[in-house]
Amino acid sequence: MEGEVSISIDMTKYEADAAWDGIKGYVTNTGLSKDDVIGNYPGWGQST
Repeated sequence: MEGEVSISIDMTKYEADAAWDGIKGYVTNTGLSKDDVIGNYPGWGQST
């Protein structure tokens, strides 16, 4: 950035966003049930 910069933070939105801290979301096109997807998560990214 160059020149004068002005930044503002909407503290109401910032504080409301904190309610989502630590929550994970999954999007998949698999036919597995949600419990199977979540149960298999620890193994993702590991080579076989």
